[in-house]
Amino acid sequence: MNWAIIIPAFIVIVGWGIVHHFNTERDRQNKLRDIRIQYLIDAYRSLANSSQRPPEKNSPYFRQIESAIADIQLFGTKSQIEKVHVMVTEYPKTATMPLDPLLNDLRNDLRHELNLPPIPENVQWLRMEGAPPLPNAKPPQK
Repeated sequence: MNWAIIIPAFIVIVGWGIVHHFNTERDRQNKLRDIRIQYLIDAYRSLANSSQRPPEKNSPYFRQIESAIADIQLFGTKSQIEKVHVMVTEYPKTATMPLDPLLNDLRNDLRHELNLPPIPENVQWLRMEGAPPLPNAKPPQK
């Protein structure tokens, strides 16, 4: 037998198998990361859209909060899940649901995942319902 050919061929085959295994695992981890990020972005948007709105149980905003809470409990960090548990426990007692701590946590976690710097300030809201008309706005035509 020609060991000069067999040993390098064996090393190449084993090396290929190892590299393939690590590439497959990396691809799987990247796919899971992408799915997690997308669900958390959607949860963030749902909570942000629902924040500072009247808490009517049959409103679409309430449904968005319910969906976001479910997604965060599946894909969120331990800190985010703990914040959700506090919100869910306190809501029946106080009928209030402060979303800013959870939104700030989500925002900074997502910014970290996307290699963006954290933002220490609270999220700011602009709600056009009931707001005075914009300057230079024309009145609606009847």
